[in-house]
Amino acid sequence: MSKFYWDSETIEHFKIESALNALSGDRNFVETTYLSISEFVKSDCDLENDETYADLTIDLLEAVLTSKSNEWKKFHEAYHLDKTMQNQHE
Repeated sequence: MSKFYWDSETIEHFKIESALNALSGDRNFVETTYLSISEFVKSDCDLENDETYADLTIDLLEAVLTSKSNEWKKFHEAYHLDKTMQNQHE
């Protein structure tokens, strides 16, 4: 469970970005997502108390990689439907 609150749109953004990286053949998609999240955290998040950017980055990465949502399901289904249709035309 996440230690921090993350807006659902933020999680969705990185979840879709991660999926696109993975589906495009990026074998290091988790590392690519980590770097993208790290940039986001450093530029858009404010630290409080004893937080570090690394804490926030890891927490958001875990939220992205472990959460399931309706938007993710729609994206995943649309991708597979598109691939199926492409294969039928080949």
